[in-house]
Amino acid sequence: DLDDVVKLNTWYVGFGTDEDWRKAARIRSEAFRFPGPGATGVPAPSRYPDGGLIRQECWAMRGVDGARLPWSLSWPKGHWHWPMRVTFQQGVKVGDLIFLGGQYACDVQGRAQAPDEPEQQTRITMEFIKAVLAGFGATLDDLVKTTCFYKSDGTPEALHANLAIRSGYFRDPAGATTSVPLATMGLEGLMLEIEGIAVLPSKP
Repeated sequence: DLDDVVKLNTWYVGFGTDEDWRKAARIRSEAFRFPGPGATGVPAPSRYPDGGLIRQECWAMRGVDGARLPWSLSWPKGHWHWPMRVTFQQGVKVGDLIFLGGQYACDVQGRAQAPDEPEQQTRITMEFIKAVLAGFGATLDDLVKTTCFYKSDGTPEALHANLAIRSGYFRDPAGATTSVPLATMGLEGLMLEIEGIAVLPSKP
C-alpha cells in the first residue's frame, strides 16, 4: 500500500512557476502519511498523447515474507526545504538501499540559491547529496545511479558544464548517470534537480 512507497517520481504539465509545482505537490503529498517517500517532480511542457496532465511511478518495498520493512531517514540540520510543508523526505533507507529525493539548490525556506546560475547550483546540490548520504554512513561512492534533470536551451555546452562538475565529485569508476534536458524546472530560479539510488555494502 502507500505506506510501502519509498520513492515517488512525478511528471506534470507545468511551466516553471511555483504555483504549478504546488498544485502537483500538495495533492500527492497528502496521499502519504508522514514520513512519506523520497520524491522527484519535474514539469513537462505539454499534455501527454492521451490528454493526461500527470504521470507517476514509484518504488515500493516489502519483505519476502510480506512484512513491512523498517525505514531510516536522513534530513541533515540546515538542509534545504520545499516552499510548503510536505510529507516527502530527503533520504529514505530500506535495508541496503538508499533512495534520494530529488535534490535542489534551495534554502530552508524553499527559495532558490544562486538563482539561474547552473554551475553554482550544481555544486550546491552535490553538497546536499553528500550530506544526505552521510546521514546513513554512506558516501557518493555508494551511488549506483543518478539522474539529473536540468534546464537547457538545447546546446551541448549546458550538458558538458554540468557533467564536468558532477563528475568531479566521484572517484573512477563512478555509478551510472542520466541527464535529462527540460525547458524549465519546477520552482522559479532553479536550474536542476538530481536524484539517486545508493547501495550500501552488506555487513558480513
